[in-house]
Amino acid sequence: MNKQYVEKVFSTERVRKYFDAYSHDQAKAITHYQCNVQISEALYPCLSVMEVALCNAVNEQLSRMFSTAHWYTLLALTPVRSGKLIL
Repeated sequence: MNKQYVEKVFSTERVRKYFDAYSHDQAKAITHYQCNVQISEALYPCLSVMEVALCNAVNEQLSRMFSTAHWYTLLALTPVRSGKLIL
């Protein structure tokens, strides 16, 4: 892999900080980027679980606050027609 390939695949903006940090060693910049990708991949399952847990917790609290599981139909910003959510 070389700098041009990495920039083409991942975008120049995304990898610029790696090549700036290792301007003297493109291979090291690419390795650092690959390590960052692996770390992100390792954290993704935890992030997914946390997202679901947070959504469920917010839904539970809003359902209690509005005394209905359909709390979203009571918000002024929700477009509702005939009691049904318009998507």
